[in-house]
Amino acid sequence: MNQERIAQRLLRSSASRSYDPQVDIDWRAPIDEDKLYFPTRRLPLYGTPLWESLSPEQRIEVARQEAITLSSVIIHAE
Repeated sequence: MNQERIAQRLLRSSASRSYDPQVDIDWRAPIDEDKLYFPTRRLPLYGTPLWESLSPEQRIEVARQEAITLSSVIIHAE
């Protein structure tokens, strides 16, 4: 009986901490095209002469691609 209570508690805890993108993301929300998808200081190019030469639009695209790459690696590793 004690093991069953522990199992139930663990299942409830796991369910409360889970993330379901089908439920937790508003997929109908418009995409903010000007938003950086990744903290700039975490980008590999940040602080380099190449980064400084990029336009704001190019920087957004670099950040978007970095976020996509990182997400892909995490999903693959999962």
